Amino acid sequence: MNFCPFIDTTLIFTEDCITPCYTNFADKTPYYLKANLKKQKIPNFSKEKESFYKIINSLRINSYSCKNCVHLVTEETKFKKYNHIIISLWQNKAFKYDFFAIIKDIYKLGMLDIENLIVEIQSGNFAEISELNKILAIFKAIGYKEIHFMMNNVIYHPCIENILKEGKCSLCIIPNLRNNELEGREATIKNVLRRYMNAAKNKNSISVYFELIRGISDNEVAVSDFVKMMYTCGLNKIALRLDNNDINKWLKATIPLQDCPSYFSTLILLFFKLCRRYSFYLDMSYTEQNIVFKKIFKSNKK
Repeated sequence: MNFCPFIDTTLIFTEDCITPCYTNFADKTPYYLKANLKKQKIPNFSKEKESFYKIINSLRINSYSCKNCVHLVTEETKFKKYNHIIISLWQNKAFKYDFFAIIKDIYKLGMLDIENLIVEIQSGNFAEISELNKILAIFKAIGYKEIHFMMNNVIYHPCIENILKEGKCSLCIIPNLRNNELEGREATIKNVLRRYMNAAKNKNSISVYFELIRGISDNEVAVSDFVKMMYTCGLNKIALRLDNNDINKWLKATIPLQDCPSYFSTLILLFFKLCRRYSFYLDMSYTEQNIVFKKIFKSNKK
């Protein structure tokens, strides 16, 4: 029988839908709710879980990306409550459904593992999330283990600084290199990162990622400059990220990868070596990307 750790543990709330999926192919997975439906109501998550498991254990799985998911397992998972809530507001828009009523409902039903609950809030610009304080307030009221902030615009926000001080917070920043996020903003970025680092009770709770993008950041100078900047900011942890489009494409591709630039393996190894030289902790928690890394190295015999 097939089992999915995300169906058991995870709820992802976007502006207009709720899903259980945290993979690169989440747009092709079952939904708990779609806000474009005429009637809005609180989903019956227990009933929907059963429905999702019927899907992944029948021929209906062929209609979803679940079919080839690297996270699909045959050993029964142990988690019966949700311990990971992801609030994905990259467009910085308001919810098209009553997010707060849903959170209160699943809390009252005892479906949240409060002691282990990770609340992850993702946004392109936290300053533009109108309901951020309300979101933080509801989880402060019911309890959580950690708030995780993920942003792609290096900006300061007082609520992030305050939760970093409490030690129940982590911060991941993936600068938007496509929009020249780092260009001309070195002084501001250093000031923001240093402020967060000074505030953080746990210095390893902050990480910044370098995106390896063809035609933009795919050269040794860009890699070296990024690592050195993070060192001068006092960061302890950094990581490298490939373009999600490349990960999606190469995850299922056979070795050797036909359209993967041969110099990618050289740049990835350079990043790893610089991390070691400057004594950084390296975040390697992205399962799908780690699979792709191995394929890139094998393709170029590194």
